[in-house]
Amino acid sequence: MGFDWSGFNWQVDKYDLSTNPEETLYTIWIGVNDYWDNKEDPSNSVENIRVGLNKLIEKGGKHFVVFNNFDLTLSLGYGPNTDYHGLIPVVKELTKEFNAELFSMLYDKTDGLVKLNPEIKVYFIDIYSFMNDLVASNQYHNKPWKGTYQFPDPNKYLWYDEWHPMTSCHKLIGELVLKEMKN
Repeated sequence: MGFDWSGFNWQVDKYDLSTNPEETLYTIWIGVNDYWDNKEDPSNSVENIRVGLNKLIEKGGKHFVVFNNFDLTLSLGYGPNTDYHGLIPVVKELTKEFNAELFSMLYDKTDGLVKLNPEIKVYFIDIYSFMNDLVASNQYHNKPWKGTYQFPDPNKYLWYDEWHPMTSCHKLIGELVLKEMKN
């Protein structure tokens, strides 16, 4: 849910539109920290996103990139010898719940954000499928780069540390966004 001084809605409230809304692209990729260790209901995260998007639309926002969440249990932090390994089934389910609710909030034919705001454009990024496919491709070392004490070949590592993707992965994500925006 965030604190009074942080989080998505706090940022949106503090945001002062200083660019042309017709030329501004807002990127929203949040939520996983609300439920990654089973501490929060994903519905709360989706509701926060809905509220924040509505505030941005009220401020004139027209173009949005919205990511669902990838299965965090793919990360090394959920490996067999970690404190989080036992949470894999719960976190997988929470991620699926979040992604389904986010998609419905955006695209429900009756009261989805896109239906209620035909003047906006949402580019939906299915990072869930993207990361599943990337991990399944088995083209990366299955260990984090951080701590190797040498500058890595970024094309050999998927993970910077136990939780965060490496720069080469971010490059691929950028290409995915660009492809979606061209469709």
